[in-house]
Formats: sequence, C-alpha cells, structure tokens
Amino acid sequence: MKKYILTDKQGFTAAHDRLKPGRFTHAAKSTAKKDPMLRVIASGSDSPHLAILESPDAVNPEAKLFMLNTWNISIDSADPKAYTTVKEVPIPAVSAQHKMLIAIHMVHEIYKGEAFEKWARGWLSGEDRSAESARAIKKTIAKENAENKELQELSTTFAAAGNTPEQAQEQQDILGHAWHVVNAAELADNSDPNSNEVSREIASAVKGIEKYADVTHWAELAERVTNTKAAA
Repeated sequence: MKKYILTDKQGFTAAHDRLKPGRFTHAAKSTAKKDPMLRVIASGSDSPHLAILESPDAVNPEAKLFMLNTWNISIDSADPKAYTTVKEVPIPAVSAQHKMLIAIHMVHEIYKGEAFEKWARGWLSGEDRSAESARAIKKTIAKENAENKELQELSTTFAAAGNTPEQAQEQQDILGHAWHVVNAAELADNSDPNSNEVSREIASAVKGIEKYADVTHWAELAERVTNTKAAA
C-alpha cells in the first residue's frame, strides 16, 4: 500500500507528526491509535497529485512530499506488525487551475444537481468561471439542503416515508462537498486563486468524498488533468 504525505520543510505533517526517510517497523492494528506511523498512513493520499489537492494550505516552495510504502510482516493476530519505507519524492507541478479542475470533476461524480451540473460544465469548459455564477449555485445548494432537512424532520415527526437518518446525513455531506468546491471557485475569482483560503475550500470539497464514489481512477484523473490542462 502506497500513500503520499505533504509536510513542511522540517518534515512535520499538518497533524504535527514528523516524517523522515527510512525504514520502520510498527504496529499493524488500526486500533493502535497511539502509533504515529499509523496516524500518518491513515491521513495519506493515493497519489502525489491528490496529496496536493487535499492539503489544507497552498503548497509552500519549501514543502516536502513523502511516499510511504507499507506491508504487513507478521501473522501474529495478538501483535501484528507492519513495515513501512519512507522516501522523499518530487512534488508535481499542480497549479491552482489544475486543483479546481480536478475537484470539480470529483464532486461532479457524487452530486448530480441540475444547476450544479450546468455550472460545472461551464467552469470546466472555461465558458463561465465568474464569482457571480458561483454565488448563484451556492444559493441553490443551500436551498436544496434546507429543503432536505425540512423533509427529513416531517418524515420523522409524522412517521412518513422518507430517507433514513443515514441517508439524510449522506445527502447533507454530498451537498457540503458541492458547496465547498463552488465556494472555492467564487473565492478564486474574487481573490488570489493560490491563497490558503482557496486551498482549504478545495481540500474540504474532496476530503472524505471517497465514501460516496469509486475512487480507483481518481489518482489517474488527477495526473491526466495536470498533464493535459494549461496552468492558471
């Protein structure tokens, strides 16, 4: 299993765990929450490009990118062990425009609202990337979210047919991903698209999205978009 982690120039992750090149033996149980290597692996991304996309801050020129390769080395169910190699690798060039393109593609796979789909096509084609259009879609998403909450409350109060609490939460989460990516587009048009504020919105749009979609092709998607689209 390979994971990619961005750190600062000293090797500290966003969670303040420190990485350095080397080979490490550590606990393999996911319940071993105190093991720092397990925390780092759990926060990792599936490709270098996705690691940049999921970073809550714009990539600093002095940042480092590490590749972690992990496999189990023991079958002792009482005390399973894993082995991880940590290697520093080059950071790919991913522009602010690349990040927006990839994030919109990813969110579009899980949210099919008609207005959002039209906006996404316009943004991806370059036809309309205005803050005004983004603000209009944010209002549409907020309205849909409010309506969903109201329907859920009515179905609970009157024992009527409706989404289960789990389904309602899933729909709310999906709308949240959509809202964040549209908000990132609005911020990018109004200010510096390379700002930490835009990066945080993009990270919020894609983090956890794997719960609702097949992610096996996303690493390839991110690399393809980066290699075929001009930088902002």
